[in-house]
Amino acid sequence: LGPRLAAALPRAGHRLLRRLNLTGVVFNSEQLKAVLESDCLREVEELRLGWTPTAGREGPLALLNPGWAIPWDRLRLLDLAGQRVGDEGAVEVVKALARRPGEALLRWLGLANNGVSAE
Repeated sequence: LGPRLAAALPRAGHRLLRRLNLTGVVFNSEQLKAVLESDCLREVEELRLGWTPTAGREGPLALLNPGWAIPWDRLRLLDLAGQRVGDEGAVEVVKALARRPGEALLRWLGLANNGVSAE
């Protein structure tokens, strides 16, 4: 499913998705990047990118900079459960939110099972 979505969503610019649940969909980092850069996600409000780590592997978002890869403009809910972005990825998410202080709409951020330390 991941490769098919990575091929189809960039060509679906005539649509606007408000909610997208990709929990459990297997992507590599390039495929996920293609999905996240799709025009149909420019107004996404709810984005679920939950990943079930297999054999200790991190999710595809761990190899991207989540601060730049995620479409933030209208995002209200973001679930990154299991992506294992770690401290560095979590900091990039916070930086992305800080760049939009007056217009940050995010109300819920899921970072469960991401290897984020107390720091």
